[in-house]
Parts: sequence; structure tokens; C-alpha cells
Amino acid sequence: MRILQLNLNHCEAVQDLLYQTVREQHIDVAILYEQYKNLDDNSWVSDVSGKAAIWTCNSQAIQEVNTTSHSRLVWAKINDVYIFSCYVYPSITIEDFANLLDRIVLEPSCHNPTIIAGDFNAWATEWGSRITNR
Repeated sequence: MRILQLNLNHCEAVQDLLYQTVREQHIDVAILYEQYKNLDDNSWVSDVSGKAAIWTCNSQAIQEVNTTSHSRLVWAKINDVYIFSCYVYPSITIEDFANLLDRIVLEPSCHNPTIIAGDFNAWATEWGSRITNR
């Protein structure tokens, strides 16, 4: 399974380029953040905030999706693999971040195999950021 992870930054042009890239690179699943708009079909699932999404791009079928609505966290079962997409707002409090991390640890614990992907808006000089933030 070929997977692409991308933050679309609410940009229509970037989302259009995503569609082209998916076709050219034969991507099966896209794990997305800050999408411009959600697709209105059975190949797309999104969290309640519309900030995290999973798209089955080719003929991959979504076998199962989370039945509880969480902000910033969504998952889908595709090809017997549970894929989680998580988005953390840059302005999130440390307490809310800790609660989200608890959900990220607890929810996947009963689903195997699992892929967890996220845009955590974390900065660290170790990976090239100007500063390290909390």
C-alpha cells in the first residue's frame, strides 16, 4: 500500500495538485491535514473539526471507520490496516495535548496492525526548526 501524508494548508490549489500527484504516483491512501474541502463520497473520512482526514485514492475500500466523533483524530480500516490521522492545533494547551495523546495511545491499542500519522505542529531544532516549542 502506497501512502502519502500531507498538510494542505486549506489551499484549493494544493488540493488540486494532490489529486494529480495521487494519479501520477499511484498513491493508495492519503493521510491529510487542514484540507481545503472534504470529498463527499465513501472514499473519504474526516474528524469533526475537518482538520484531519483519510482518503482512499484508488480502488482501496474503507472497511471500517471510527464510530465516535473526535476532534483532531480520525481512523479508518483499509486493507486490514487501521490508519489514524491526527491534527494538533498550534495553539493547543498542554493539558488538551496530553488528553489527545492519551486518545492516540488508547484507541489504537485494540486495533492491529496500526499506522499512526499526525501533524503535531511541533518545532524542534533537532529537525531543522528555528526554535523548539512545547
